[in-house]
Amino acid sequence: MSVSPVLMLILVGAVIGLYLLVIQRARALDLKEAQLLVATRERDRAQAQGSAASRDLQALIEACFDPLLIVNASRTIKLCNQRACELFEIKTNGVGQSLIAFTRNHELESLVNTVLEGAEDHLESQLHLNESVYRVRVVRDGNDQQAQAVVTLQDVTELLRLTRARRDMVANFSHDLRTPISSVRLLVDTMIQ
Repeated sequence: MSVSPVLMLILVGAVIGLYLLVIQRARALDLKEAQLLVATRERDRAQAQGSAASRDLQALIEACFDPLLIVNASRTIKLCNQRACELFEIKTNGVGQSLIAFTRNHELESLVNTVLEGAEDHLESQLHLNESVYRVRVVRDGNDQQAQAVVTLQDVTELLRLTRARRDMVANFSHDLRTPISSVRLLVDTMIQ
């Protein structure tokens, strides 16, 4: 059985066309694979940078001497340091807990709500917690959809005690000096007359 030359030519053309199509698809697939590899590497690098930034932020928060909280728009603790856990007597890391469950303090919750709702960019107040006085500063960070509040608490109990002691000492000192000065003035007046 003989195959006509025209049919043979068509068959060879079809095979060559199919071969070229396969090569073109293979190149396109290789290009997509290379793009996917680049995208994967970029994602991994971004994740590594994000993880490093997150670790740096956590280290910075832990380095603070004062209790510090970051609260997101849904009033959930996003980050906190160990001092905040100790102040509010939380045994584990408070990340993920609601603000009120973590602090059990409605005054602090009210300050955070005021700032997160946009009424104020920052607020300062004093709170009495665990027989101590804390100066609380709440600062808004971010836009409306992704707003968060940074809360710092500074123990000012000793500072207030020292201020009172200084005021009392000045009052006592001025009172104690008035009596001798009055006596000296009377003596001088008497001697002049």
